[in-house]
Amino acid sequence: MHKIYYPETLTDEYYKRTIKLNPEIILTGYNEGLIEESYQESRAELKNNYLQTFTCDEWLDHFCFQDCYSRYEAPIERIHEFVETYYQQTIPLGCLLIAIKHRKEKHRTDPEGRIVSLIMRKGIYNDCVMITDHIRKQEATNEIIY
Repeated sequence: MHKIYYPETLTDEYYKRTIKLNPEIILTGYNEGLIEESYQESRAELKNNYLQTFTCDEWLDHFCFQDCYSRYEAPIERIHEFVETYYQQTIPLGCLLIAIKHRKEKHRTDPEGRIVSLIMRKGIYNDCVMITDHIRKQEATNEIIY
């Protein structure tokens, strides 16, 4: 696993280009009609979890190579699973969605504008499956080696 260099604080510039620019995204994913107070709380939690967004950003930078040959649609739930398994931590879905939008990664949305898949090369996807399987086998035997 590669080292992530986290910023000490969330800068206004990063906040404006990520979380503020995507008001439909909350910590758990997309706002499904939360009342105003709950919505504001979830948005604040998303902002407070900016380190998780940086973690997703790093994963995308390291694994998501997109080019003109990128055609495979990887389900967003599977990408989320890859990120969590790779970093051995629980990461809110909203943080991954913000990272995808921030990086302007190619993705497919449903009619309501929700990200449903990330476009990537099939070979890279298969590599991620193998890495995830390898980490899970190591977890099962308590032999995590990076």
